[in-house]
Amino acid sequence: PFNELIPVEVNQETEITEERESSTTVHQENDNLTNKIANLFATYRAYKETPFLLTDDELTQSVENAREQVTNNILKESYRIHDNLSAVTADNIIESATSSKGKDIEEEYDSDGSCKSEDYHQKRTKSYSVDIVCEDSESTEDTPMMKELRGFRRRSIELTKSDVNQVSDLRLLSLDCIYLFSENIEKSVTKYLRTEAHLSSLPLFSSGKPNDIDPIVFKWCMQLTNFTFEDNSNKWMEVQKATIAILGEAITKYDKAVVQIANLLHTVAPRLLINSNKSNVEDTHIHNFVSYIIKLVFGIEDILNHQWANGRLNQVDQKGKFKPDYIAYVKTRSIRHDFTIAEVKPTDASSGKPPSDLVKLGQQMKVMLNNLISYKIPSSAVCGILVEGKNCSLYKMDIIGQSFYRMVHVTSFPLCTTPSELCLIPNMFLWMTYLKFYKDITIDTAKQVEKSELTRAKGKRKLGDVVPESWVCHGTCTFKYKKTNGD
Repeated sequence: PFNELIPVEVNQETEITEERESSTTVHQENDNLTNKIANLFATYRAYKETPFLLTDDELTQSVENAREQVTNNILKESYRIHDNLSAVTADNIIESATSSKGKDIEEEYDSDGSCKSEDYHQKRTKSYSVDIVCEDSESTEDTPMMKELRGFRRRSIELTKSDVNQVSDLRLLSLDCIYLFSENIEKSVTKYLRTEAHLSSLPLFSSGKPNDIDPIVFKWCMQLTNFTFEDNSNKWMEVQKATIAILGEAITKYDKAVVQIANLLHTVAPRLLINSNKSNVEDTHIHNFVSYIIKLVFGIEDILNHQWANGRLNQVDQKGKFKPDYIAYVKTRSIRHDFTIAEVKPTDASSGKPPSDLVKLGQQMKVMLNNLISYKIPSSAVCGILVEGKNCSLYKMDIIGQSFYRMVHVTSFPLCTTPSELCLIPNMFLWMTYLKFYKDITIDTAKQVEKSELTRAKGKRKLGDVVPESWVCHGTCTFKYKKTNGD
C-alpha cells in the first residue's frame, strides 16, 4: 500500500499541444500530487516506528519526485496561459536552463516581458532613443566567453529598439562594447551567462584585499565621536587641538598607514563636528566628503596633475562631450593624457534621463583608454571613481580584444558623512589600501607615458605590449529624447 503513494516518473517527452489541457484538469492533478506528498509525510511519521519498510533516502527521493512533478505541471500551466509561448513546453524550458549549450530564454523569445530588465529605471518617464556608433565583429582570437558576450550585445541592441528605459545599465554599456565584470554576480555581465562563466572571472578580484590596521585608530575615532565642546564660541580651536594631538601621536609612535588615518581624522573631523549640515549641492558634497580621500591617494604623487569641477576630458573623437567632476592626468610636452576620473552625485540625485552615472563613467573611461592607445602607450589602463550618495565604487578598464573593453568593478565602500560615522574612517582606509592596487594602475600608466614620449622624442621605435589600433572602437552612444504626440 505504501508503494502506491509514490508518484510515477515525469515524462520528459510530454509536449503542450495546441489543444492544451484545461486549467481545471491541471489543477486537479496538482491537488492530487500535493495530497500524495501530505500522505507521504504522514506515512513517514508512522514509518519511523517501523524502519523495515523503506530507508530514509528512498522516502526522501519519493517526496522529491512528487514535488518535481508538481513544479513541472505548474510550469506547464503558466506557459499555457501565455498565448505567445503556447508552443513551449516546461520540459524544454528546464532542459534549456540546465544545458551548457542552452540558449538564453531572453535570446529566444521576443515577448514584451523579455524586453523588461531587472534594472528598470523608474524615474525615466519619457521615451528615448539611442544612436549606436560602435561596430562589433568577432575575432578568431575571441575566447568562448567573449563570443557569448558579443551575442549578448547584439541582443541588447534589439532590446533598445523597443524601449531604452527598460534596458539595464549592463546592456547599455555593452552598446559601446564595454563589458562590466563584478565579484557580485548581480552587478556583473556574467549574470546573463552560465555560472561557470562567472566563476571563471573571479580571479580578477583575488588580489589586493585590505590589510588589518592598528586598533589605536578605533580609540581615536571613538574619542572624536564622543567629543564635547567646552566653549561653543571656540569650537574650531578645540577640535584642532584634539586632532593635532592625535596626528602628533601617530607620527611619533606609529607607521605610515596610521599616520594617514590620523591625517584623515584631522581633515574631516572639524567639518563634521562643527558643520554637520546635509550636503545637497554636488560641489559641496565633493569637497566635504570625497576630496580628502582622492587627495590622499592621488595628490601626493608629483607625477600627476589634477583638475576639479567639471574639467573636460582630452577627447580625440568627441571633443567637449564629457565633463567629469575630477580628472587626474599627466602632461608631457604639449599633450595631456587622462588616467583617472570621478563622477560624484549626492543622494537622490540620479538623473531622470539616460545615460546613468555608471554608463557615463564607462563611456568616459573608454574615451581615456582610446586616447592612450592612439599614442601607443604600452599596457594602457584607466580608472574611474563613482560616488553616489554615501557609497563609493572603484573601477578599472583595459582592452583585451578587438572591440572588447573590460570594465572591472574593483570594490565599493561606505563614506563617513556624519559625526556618528567617524568610526567608518578605519574601514574607509582599509579599502583605500585596496586603492593602492587601483592607484598603481594610474602611476604605472603615467610612467609609461613619460617613457613612451621620451622614446618618441629620441626617434626610437615604439615600446612593446602596445594594443593594436584595430582593437579600438571609436565613439560612444548618444541618447536622444523622442517627442510624442502629447509633447
